[in-house]
Amino acid sequence: MRFFPRLLLGLLPIAETARVGLHKAAEEGQVEPLRVAIRGKFNEYEDAWVRPDLNKRNKKGNVPLHLAICGRARQDLTTVTALLDAGADAGARDGADETPLHVVARRCAGDQARGDISNSRASGIAKLLIGRDGVDINARGLGARGLTPLHVAAERGHPALVELLIKACATLP
Repeated sequence: MRFFPRLLLGLLPIAETARVGLHKAAEEGQVEPLRVAIRGKFNEYEDAWVRPDLNKRNKKGNVPLHLAICGRARQDLTTVTALLDAGADAGARDGADETPLHVVARRCAGDQARGDISNSRASGIAKLLIGRDGVDINARGLGARGLTPLHVAAERGHPALVELLIKACATLP
């Protein structure tokens, strides 16, 4: 059964292959396949490199950056860094209209089951995001409550992320 994904990918158009590979590699934390997907493929028919859209949403509305933030490889920041360095939108909204900072606060921060490793990783990702073009620290998510990343971090019990966001000038209404 190992050959099936390769066979399937061979049948997909080049842009679709890169998108599938990019989202999957980001979620799995597979840095080398991620870099290969980012690099794209040479299309001999058009005599040009075809690069994937780093901000293409999957069916759930997530871009690869959202998937990398709290994907299966929680132990390092390499996948997030690779996407940001390649030009991924650090302020991209997901299907719930939340930014990567919301995703950090909601999915990584304050999960007591993961302990300090997750908390330090969440702060590390937040540090990578803060100050990048397109990042709005005070962005409000979808819904009646319209929570900012600071609201979410406080609600989820992540004091290190709350402190980091306040130092970066996040505000509460």
